[in-house]
Amino acid sequence: MGNCYNLPVVCKAYEELCGTVLRRMSLNRTFAESNFQVAAKLTGKVVEIDAAGNLVTDVSVEKLSGAPHDSSLRIVVDEHETFGLFPLAHNQPAMTLVAIADNMGSVKIILVEDSASAMLGIRVGAPVEVHW
Repeated sequence: MGNCYNLPVVCKAYEELCGTVLRRMSLNRTFAESNFQVAAKLTGKVVEIDAAGNLVTDVSVEKLSGAPHDSSLRIVVDEHETFGLFPLAHNQPAMTLVAIADNMGSVKIILVEDSASAMLGIRVGAPVEVHW
């Protein structure tokens, strides 16, 4: 007549398959969570243009104490971006957009040997985002 299915055996096999898949998913999620680093973002703005045309921000270096200062730190000012946070004494080449930790404890965006404000058209109030 027709096919005879052994439903209890099929259901048991299905449950075992689902259990294996769910255990794998759980293990993968646990592995991903243990190796996952939460991305962070800090926002601010340009609050002053100094005499050299550097962009003084309201982002404090103290707020970035837990952030990396290497190239995984991305700072976006208006539509321009730079990577890393450098000390005042750095050896970046001319015409490089650099974020520095200034003596007053804030992040300052400079264009080495030129005016960041004049060259990039950035004014007081421009948005600043720091990502890591």
